[in-house]
Parts: sequence; C-alpha cells; structure tokens
Amino acid sequence: MLIWGWRTFVTRLAVFFAVCGHCRHEGAQTVDERRTKFTLFFIPLFTTSTKYVQQCTLCAARTLVSKEFADSVAGRPNTAPPHNTAPRGRDALVQIAVHPDELRTGGHRQFPVETGVRCERCAGWGGSGSTPCSTCAGQGRVRATRTVGAGIPAGAQYGARLRLANEGEVGPNGGPPGDIYVELVPPSGAPSR
Repeated sequence: MLIWGWRTFVTRLAVFFAVCGHCRHEGAQTVDERRTKFTLFFIPLFTTSTKYVQQCTLCAARTLVSKEFADSVAGRPNTAPPHNTAPRGRDALVQIAVHPDELRTGGHRQFPVETGVRCERCAGWGGSGSTPCSTCAGQGRVRATRTVGAGIPAGAQYGARLRLANEGEVGPNGGPPGDIYVELVPPSGAPSR
C-alpha cells in the first residue's frame, strides 16, 4: 500500500478538430491539464508541476502546449499581463486665458494644441518589418496642430488645471496617448483674484 508519493491528476480542458502535426490527418484533438501532486494517504497536499498536453485521438501523439494556448481553446480568458506594451505618450500643458465672468458662470472653450499624433501612413507602427516609415522616420507619430475643447466648470479659480484624459501626445509605436492639462490663467491686463 502506497502511503505517500506523487500522483498525476488529469483534467480535460477542451476537445477541438484540427490537423494533427504527427499523422497529418484531421481529427479530434484533446487538451488536458496534468497536475502532479504530492499525496499522503491518498490526500493531495501540494502541486509539484502543471503541464498542458495536446493529444491526437487518431494517433495518440502528445505535444506539450503553453498555458495561454490551453486557455484559448478552453474558452478561458487570458489573465497574463501583456508582454510588450508600447510606452504611453507625453502629457501636454496648455494655458488658456479666461475672463472672470466665464470663471463664475462656466463655459466651453476650443483651442489649438500642437502634439504628436498618429502617423496616418504607417497607422502608428513606425513602418513595416525592417523598413521605417518615410513620413514619421519610424516613430509612429508626427507633429500636428489640432483643435481641442474643454469645459470650464462654474466657480473655477485661476491656476486650476483641468485634465483631458487621453487627448495628449500619442505614444511611440502605437502606444496610448498622454493627457492634456489645461491651466486657467487671467487674460493680460485683467486683475487676478
């Protein structure tokens, strides 16, 4: 009688149809999770290893697969963090002159801002393969002036900064954009409070 030892517990995750890489026939493929656990008196105490195995039902050939592949065929969401995230774009600070009446009542302002925007030629990727884009020189972004709008809340004070999320400079190589911060300043010649 075995009092302690290692046992393998098999859980069937998925069955799907595909062409086998060994026998080259189309048939059912299974994906199993195989956990080796240390047991004492037939009670599993802890897992020592976990493997994901794809097996052909025609030729019985087995192949080790990644957890991500097993999760994808089993319909489970991928919980792994993204491996290669492009850096976020820079934030921009813009000062706009606001009349005291507009601070009191609130309003909406349109203003031009120059930031890096996504290159239309390469769609923000900087080129294709090893060839850099001729428009953005491989950066994935170009400088451009565009019009942005911001709501000024009623009762705001001079020096207040309004954040416009994801309206700043686009990140390099398709990265997410930064923010624009709008600082409310008094017009030249007007008394500040």
